[in-house]
Amino acid sequence: MANNNKIKAVENKKADALELLMAVDNSNFARAKKQIKMERLSKMIGQDFIVTIEEILPACAEAILDVCMEIKADGSVKMSSRKLQNMTIIESVLYNGASLFKNERLMKKFGVRIPTDLLEKITTKNEREELYNLIEGLGGGEVLFSDVKN
Repeated sequence: MANNNKIKAVENKKADALELLMAVDNSNFARAKKQIKMERLSKMIGQDFIVTIEEILPACAEAILDVCMEIKADGSVKMSSRKLQNMTIIESVLYNGASLFKNERLMKKFGVRIPTDLLEKITTKNEREELYNLIEGLGGGEVLFSDVKN
């Protein structure tokens, strides 16, 4: 009988935790994001050039991987890390809520037709590497799980 009370108490805690989770504001589940200042571009325009980098959605990340990976007839896999880096940046760097590198006005101004060309036109190799690393690091640093001891 005492064991049944323990089970019911545990079930009540689970139900309470679910109710608490249901009460959490949905904005707490948004993708990780961060505002950053692009230093070189800021110097060029004479004021801060601030963009938002946003964690990429899993489905988008999977689609990017599919495009960047080639499985050869012998079963070996060839991965284009440059393409992976560029496509991730294009999807993750936002200016005023839209992809900076898909901006048609910018592409027209710089005489390019695709976002990858715009990315490579207005950023340096080092900037692209740092942007990619910042994007990959979003949402990290906190403890994700812990052991529960009885």
